[in-house]
Amino acid sequence: MAQKRGYKASDIVLQNAAEAEIRRYADSPYLWCKHVLGVELAVHQLMYWTHFRENPNCALIGSRRIQKSFAASMFFLYEAATKPWSEINIHAPAQEQSKRNLKYMTDRILESPILGAYIDRRIGEGIGKEYIEFVNKSMIQAKGQAQSTDGLGATHQ
Repeated sequence: MAQKRGYKASDIVLQNAAEAEIRRYADSPYLWCKHVLGVELAVHQLMYWTHFRENPNCALIGSRRIQKSFAASMFFLYEAATKPWSEINIHAPAQEQSKRNLKYMTDRILESPILGAYIDRRIGEGIGKEYIEFVNKSMIQAKGQAQSTDGLGATHQ
């Protein structure tokens, strides 16, 4: 007999509690990160977030080792968790770079009981190597140019 794919009652209770906590601090990026992700953002990271919220079509350019990718990854988690039906695509010149940025998010989700309960597990895994699916139907995907193994050129995925 095939097992039904759906939510158990205990999953629904956890998801509802997680959604309440996610929405509780949705107006304050600092408190949201501190409470939901267990991360305290630095002042320059909060400035990135403010710029992202005010200018949705912006590029983040800066020095090395100042945690730009981490701040952007936490912002994408915030956007996906607080805005239903969001589709966030992480584009990088190499797909492995996009996957590395997605790994920042996956690690935070696995360390956060709130976001861990908010991942969609109805259709199997809510976290994959190239995507994260939330209960609110938001999705984050890693995109980029895959390396060529056949020597004929790279393909875009």
